[in-house]
Amino acid sequence: MRAVTIGLGLVCVIALPIVILSMQEDQPAAAPVPAVALDLAQVEQRIENEIDSAGLAELCEPLGRQGSEQAEGLLRRLIDGSPNRRVRGLATLHLGLSYRRRAEQSGSD
Repeated sequence: MRAVTIGLGLVCVIALPIVILSMQEDQPAAAPVPAVALDLAQVEQRIENEIDSAGLAELCEPLGRQGSEQAEGLLRRLIDGSPNRRVRGLATLHLGLSYRRRAEQSGSD
């Protein structure tokens, strides 16, 4: 009986991440946030003034959800200009998700 328990535990440990990943892939991407949600001029100014700051990481998700070319440009600026690895990583992630949303929307038109 003990071998069965260990075997099931191993199966659950291996299968759970696969189930979670497949559930995430099936969910549709969220719609972009309307342009009024962020003042992109203020965000741009903050990026210029604080490019070395790790605090810019908090801007990456809202910029990615914005869905505009200007917001994507600001994410690219963070990728190219920030010395902070976390900021660059989050900016890259949310830029990719923004591209994905745009592709899915153009495919449904």
